[in-house]
Amino acid sequence: MMMEQLGEEPKPEEIPPRFEDLLVEAQEAWQIYQSLQDIWEGMSGTFMGKNKAGMFDLFRVYEVENVREVMSLVSTIENEYMRYYMEQQKQKSKKH
Repeated sequence: MMMEQLGEEPKPEEIPPRFEDLLVEAQEAWQIYQSLQDIWEGMSGTFMGKNKAGMFDLFRVYEVENVREVMSLVSTIENEYMRYYMEQQKQKSKKH
């Protein structure tokens, strides 16, 4: 829509996928990851990951069929978030 407003033709390779375009397992992994409680370290405010205590209950609630694949994707999502937050912490410490 933005490209249309600018009067330009969007390049297909630059259009990000919609959530609905992702594999079912990726959609389920994202929903489960977002449903898990964040864990933050109290003193520094550092993101420590997600509390996975209720993850298998969420697999049942979302009726996940391919549990192994979705678990792997949840781990991948968490690893990317952890990398992002660690980079943010480095940037903050460089400024101070």
